[in-house]
Amino acid sequence: MTGAVKALYDQALKAYHSLLSLFDKVSLDIKIKLSLFDTMIVPILTYGSEVWGVYNFQEVDRLHIRFLKYILGV
Repeated sequence: MTGAVKALYDQALKAYHSLLSLFDKVSLDIKIKLSLFDTMIVPILTYGSEVWGVYNFQEVDRLHIRFLKYILGV
């Protein structure tokens, strides 16, 4: 399961970077940025979570915290 979650994390990381490049080009409200993250990144991260959800995978939380820090400018 660790390999599968790592592959999903890598795919989500690519989508995350493309989302950040969009934010650099267009000025958006924080609410819209959070909505875009929930729409574009979360489905990639949680794909198959019904199977591996019982395990503790920090990669999923790490990307979400990373995004929130970016939004807050921390």
